[in-house]
Formats: sequence, structure tokens, C-alpha cells
Amino acid sequence: MQKLVTLKNICLLTLLVLSGLSLFYYKERMLCLDACFQSFEIIKDPNKIFEWFRFGSFFPRFIIGVALALHWELKSLLIAQSFSFVAIHIVSFIICLRVFKQEKWAVLTVLFCIFFVNNTFYWTQNELIQAIAFNSMFWAYLFSLNEKKINLIQASVISFSSFTLAFFHPLMPFVFLFISLFFLVDTQKPKQLSKKIYLSLVLMVLFTSVRIIFFENPYDHRASARFNFSRVIPFLANINNQGGWQSFANHIFNDFWLLPVSVIFISIYYLRVRAFSKLALVLSMLLGYCFFIMVSYNETGNWFHIESQYLPASLYLIIPLVFDVFPYCLSKNKFKRWVILVLLLVVTIRIFQIYTTHFFYTDRLNYISSILEKTKSKGGTKFITDSKEIEKNKILNTWAFAYESLYLSALQSKDSTRSVCVVDSVETKGWMMNEPKVFFSVWDIVPYSHLNKNYFNFTDTTTTYKLIHFEH
Repeated sequence: MQKLVTLKNICLLTLLVLSGLSLFYYKERMLCLDACFQSFEIIKDPNKIFEWFRFGSFFPRFIIGVALALHWELKSLLIAQSFSFVAIHIVSFIICLRVFKQEKWAVLTVLFCIFFVNNTFYWTQNELIQAIAFNSMFWAYLFSLNEKKINLIQASVISFSSFTLAFFHPLMPFVFLFISLFFLVDTQKPKQLSKKIYLSLVLMVLFTSVRIIFFENPYDHRASARFNFSRVIPFLANINNQGGWQSFANHIFNDFWLLPVSVIFISIYYLRVRAFSKLALVLSMLLGYCFFIMVSYNETGNWFHIESQYLPASLYLIIPLVFDVFPYCLSKNKFKRWVILVLLLVVTIRIFQIYTTHFFYTDRLNYISSILEKTKSKGGTKFITDSKEIEKNKILNTWAFAYESLYLSALQSKDSTRSVCVVDSVETKGWMMNEPKVFFSVWDIVPYSHLNKNYFNFTDTTTTYKLIHFEH
């Protein structure tokens, strides 16, 4: 039994269950805000370039492209898209384990998928999640290099990977910095590894600087502007009443309960082996990063988004656990069985929490469906309503309602396509009543001729958008 239940097999089982959840709850995941919008944009224009130079989102886009080329129906396309966000971690796990022979990086990839993840499993499109899978493959490759000198091919791979990671997501440099420092202060690391880490770190700093100076987009600029040193002192002076702290504290014993538990075990281990520099690094980076997110999101907002911003902090715990704590415990016969059992229990609890999170997202789709059902008695296929008419606590945000309602109706049949556009001030949208052959969203105006008729087919070409009201 002990041989059967190993870290590797626990990881395989975890990926299998996550795959099953991604297939079963594909609508909850793919008809959710950004994922819905992005797939619509790709279906409309398969040649559309990467948004904001985030090249790492290639894999899900590639899957949609394949589905379009094979003329899959909308349901199959969305199922494939949903699975692709788990598949990228499966690919990372296999490459780390089989190609580079780095089991620890393979295990790290899987643990990241469950450590702090709840809402993020259903709000899937955050490129940071995909970046971690690529990041694990990069570091597994780096650890697999045994030569003392770096040849041209290796330098090229390191350069390309550092460039991709720098452009993957604005928060990736925080992850890269921690990993680099963690192994640089490790006295047990192979000597030839230091040069490769220094080279990678220099390249990451260089490419990140290039991205910020020459390629910063409005979205990233607004995100980075959230943190301002002028906000730090007022935040600390009255921390208990700050929204950022309250938001974090409200979730630490539910969504992030592994944070205090992991800190305790990591601290005990490093104090026992007198690895004070590693302990100081882990605690300072963990506290510093969490403080950075608290200040940046002090005005609170939607937790599903804030949760994703804390994900890098999970690596500050997973790395010392996987590379130091677990190997030590597994080397001791008296601890080995308990480590496996505890890890199995932790994985089970976390997967159960991810599963139970689906209830909100399922209810969310049911609410959108109920709105669509009410439109059937109104005549027409396109509607506009004020955001005051919508119960916002049930749908997270209203900006994607036009896409989500479009997809839900089209899943029944491409010829049953309907859409409800929700706007903040319906009085300013009177001009929408004069355009019969267009699809409107909050951000876009799409003529029928630009829609893919294999998926979205508005059969009514004479009726314009109708203003509707709902009784709650």
C-alpha cells in the first residue's frame, strides 16, 4: 500500500480529478466573464494576436483554433477550452517528471493547482496560472543541466524562457525572484547551478524592464498604480479597519488555511536544521508580498479576482515544503507514512473545497438562464437593460452579461441565439435601438457579418435591441 500511495501517484490522482471537474463544470468555467469574452474574440477572429503581449496564453488559444479548424460544435469547443487550462499543468507535470527527471518540480506544479485555489478554478483565464506551469518546466530544465559551462543552445533556451515569463504576467517577476534567491542561499545546491540562476535572474530583470518601459499597456499600468508608497503609512496606522486586511483575514482560515499551517511546519523545520537565512527569506517574502496585495487592493472588490493575486504567495510555501520539508520527512521511516497520509488528506480537503465552490457558479448560470427565459415573452432576440435591473451579487459583474447570455442560448442551438446587454446607464444607449444587424456588448459592436454563423446565428435581422425591465 505504501508503495502505491506515493507523491507521484497523489499528483496523478489530483490531476485526474481536476480534469474531471474541468470537463463536468465546463460551462461554469468558460461562461464566466473574461474566459467567455476571450473565446468569443478568438471565434470571431482566429488570427487575433495575443492581448497585452501575454504570449503565454498560447495554449488555450491553440486549443480553440484546433476546434475551429475541425468544425467542432460549440459545446465541444468549450469543453476542450475548459480542459486546456488543466491540460497545461498535466503537460508541465509530465515534462518535469519524464523529460527532465525533476520530480520535485513536477510535484510543485500540481500542488500549486490546489494550494490557494478556489474561485480561480472557475475564473480560469488568468495568465498567471498558466505561467506557473511554464515556470516549472523552465526551472526543471535548469536543474537538469549538469554541465559547468552554458553552451549556445542552453543560453538560447534560458533567454527565450526568461523573455516569455517576463511577458507572461506582471506578477511573474515576484515568483522568479523568490525562486532565484531561495536556491542562491541554499548551501546544498550544485555549484554549477548558481551561474545559471544568475544568468536567468539578470535576463528576467532585463526583459521585465523592457516590458514596463516599452510595452506597458493600460491594464497593467492601472494594476501597478494600485500600489503607492503614500498609502502604506495610513494603511499601517489603522490596519484593522483597512479593506485589504479585512478581505485577507476573512479568507485566511477558509480559502488560505494552508498558509498558517505551512508556515508553522516550515518554521519548525528551518529552526531545527538552523537554516535561518531560508526562514528569513520565506517569511519576509511571504509577508511582504501579502502586504503588497493588501495595499494594492485596499478598496476590496471582487474576491475571485483578489484570490488570484495571492497565488504567487502559495509558491513561497510550496517550494520550501517540496524541496526541504518533504524530503527530510520522507527520509525518516517514522515520518514517511504520516507525510503521505497528511498530504493525501490535504489534497482531498482542497479538492472538496474547489468542488463546493461550483455551487455559486452554477447558481450564477441558472440566474442568467432565468433572465433569458423571461425574454422569450418579449419578442425579438436582442435586449438591453439597466444594471439596476440585475442582481449583481449573483453574477460577479455585469460587463460580460451580453457574451454569457449569448453563449447560454447558443448552446441550445446556434439558431436560438439571444443576448441581453446590461449597461450602467440605459438612457445613453438609445442609439442601439436603431441598429438591427449588430451584436452589442459593453465594449464592442459586432456586425452580424463578423459573427461565426456556425456558433452564433441571429435569425432576426430586422428587429433592433429592445429595452426590457424585470420584476424581482
